[in-house]
Amino acid sequence: MSQLSNNIKKLRENYGYSQPDLAKRLGISRSAISMYENGNREPDLEVLEAMCDIFNVDLNYLTGVSATTSVIPDIDFFLNDEERKIILAYRKADEIGKQMVLRALCIT
Repeated sequence: MSQLSNNIKKLRENYGYSQPDLAKRLGISRSAISMYENGNREPDLEVLEAMCDIFNVDLNYLTGVSATTSVIPDIDFFLNDEERKIILAYRKADEIGKQMVLRALCIT
């Protein structure tokens, strides 16, 4: 398995996306994601660029050229590691857990 394959799977899981979730965001099939992660096929440049945008990483990191990434800051704000972990935990929570978090933050 290539570094690209490993990175796609690792980033997808770290962001809490299933293969169908990522496929939908990219506008491709779930089987394409599976083939990318298994190293049976490589995404074209357009899909690679979209993945970089979704995962907020640079192309060198995604493709395995570099072991580290330059995080590309969002125009409006930048999430640190702790904030990113909180968001990922929220995404994985069930509906009751999500409602509890929103109440604790006085959002609802």
